[in-house]
Amino acid sequence: MATADASSKALRPRRTDLRPREFIAVPVPSGEGTGLAQASPRRRPIAWMIACAVFVLVAAPIGLWVHYQSDYVMSRNAMVRGQLAQIGARLQGVVTSIEAEEGERVSAGQILARLEDRHIRADAQQAQAELEGLKRELEVERAAIIHEEQRLENRLGEATANLNAAAASVEAAQSRAEDARAFHETRRSLHGSGFVSGEAVRDAQAKSMTANALTKEARAQREAARAAANRARLDAAGLAIRKQRIGVLEAGVMRAEARLAAAQANLEATLIRAPADGAVVRRIVEPGGSVDIGSPILAFWIGKDVWVEAWLDEDDIGDVKIGSAARVTLQSFPGRELHGTVDKIGLTTDYEMPASEVPQPRSERMRGAPVVGVSIRLENPPRELLPGLSAVVGIRRAQS
Repeated sequence: MATADASSKALRPRRTDLRPREFIAVPVPSGEGTGLAQASPRRRPIAWMIACAVFVLVAAPIGLWVHYQSDYVMSRNAMVRGQLAQIGARLQGVVTSIEAEEGERVSAGQILARLEDRHIRADAQQAQAELEGLKRELEVERAAIIHEEQRLENRLGEATANLNAAAASVEAAQSRAEDARAFHETRRSLHGSGFVSGEAVRDAQAKSMTANALTKEARAQREAARAAANRARLDAAGLAIRKQRIGVLEAGVMRAEARLAAAQANLEATLIRAPADGAVVRRIVEPGGSVDIGSPILAFWIGKDVWVEAWLDEDDIGDVKIGSAARVTLQSFPGRELHGTVDKIGLTTDYEMPASEVPQPRSERMRGAPVVGVSIRLENPPRELLPGLSAVVGIRRAQS
């Protein structure tokens, strides 16, 4: 027994030793037990504590995940969306240059690309020249009509005055002719009675004939004055017809202006401009490529607005309402959680939509049940958030 006591004392560390206590197994006589048998009772609480810690570490996340799943509708089939558009050409042509690079942010109205414009520029110059010629012709015709109006007005006034004068002359000549005829008749009757000589009768007859001739002349002058007045009136009527030609020239000017406007619009259409502030996503056509009307040249992110589009299983869509709170995490930004609300719920499932409209999650390419798209508007989305990034979405279930 003295040997066993000595061995037990050898297994006990000294109290003054600062290192942790450790047990060293040493051989002992058969039947007395081993040092390992004495160390086991001290290790059992430590192993139990480790097992409890492992259980807590494993069970706690599982419990939280189960609780989270009970409160939230989950979707891993989600993606950041933005207002993307394909900027195309309004006319057919050849791309001469691309003024913006992929990923470059641009301002509204900034030139993104140019098309060949030499033939359009020539059409615009021709239309401009034609318009200038028609405008000058219109101005000359207007001035000529004004001048002709003044001349015809003077002619008509003169013809009217001559006609009035001729009419007065006819009346005077007729009066003189009547007096001369009466005087001749008087002389002839007196000649028959012997009171007047034949010479006086012949003189009265000559005066009567002269008065009649003057009357005829006055009437002829009156007819000439009347004809001149009629010609002046006809010329005035012709001037009215000429004024109608002013309308024809004005219509020609309008047509030329429309042609010039069309040429200038086509010339402007050769400049592909940014419809709003945004960024160039992709260059679809490079310089030298030809495009048709409406053919896309650039893929463009319009504005800075972004949202998250999540696709939910049909079993969960009844638990989501407009205004439901949502949490969004992105693989591109680990450790960050974004918050937002549901602002749109789709009206149809993916079965009613083209396959290209529904993004597929990385881990899934086939779905057995239909899904419905949900739009989530984020609160204060970060500037670096870009369309196309994959996301995981949790939407709080609506209270029934």
